[in-house]
Amino acid sequence: MSRRFQFSLRVLLVAVFSIAVVAIPVGYFIRLPPAPRPPIMVPTNGIVTLDGAPLADAMIAFYADGQGRSAGTDAAGSFALLAFPGSYKVAVIKTIETGPRRNAVTGELIDPNEDFRGFRAIRVETKSLIPECYGNPHTSGLTADVCTGGPNRFMFQLVTP
Repeated sequence: MSRRFQFSLRVLLVAVFSIAVVAIPVGYFIRLPPAPRPPIMVPTNGIVTLDGAPLADAMIAFYADGQGRSAGTDAAGSFALLAFPGSYKVAVIKTIETGPRRNAVTGELIDPNEDFRGFRAIRVETKSLIPECYGNPHTSGLTADVCTGGPNRFMFQLVTP
């Protein structure tokens, strides 16, 4: 090895070591502020009624920013779900199956006695048991403002036109 190369290598190592000796303690004392914590989901609950009567076996969904949270209602029309704080548009659906289940890709009928969970896409004809406007968050007129400190209890009173 040439002396010139050895000298350059020594100078480089001394420079890197010197910078590390200074930078490590300085970096320890100069810290970036911690990243903000993501919002915490809060419990949300309520009751859904149709013409004053509890709406049992319905699905309620809260939508915001392209994401949704959903839950089913019990016999008393009550629901409970976890949601991030924020403003939501709400949709409620209740349907029954009116036709046979079909494989959505091939169109073949699925035997009702067969375990159909293995199918990736199933097409089922359904009928809405409540006014269809409530099934779309943009047309339902239902909203919910979920907050971190509040009770977050909502009453959705649907009416048949």
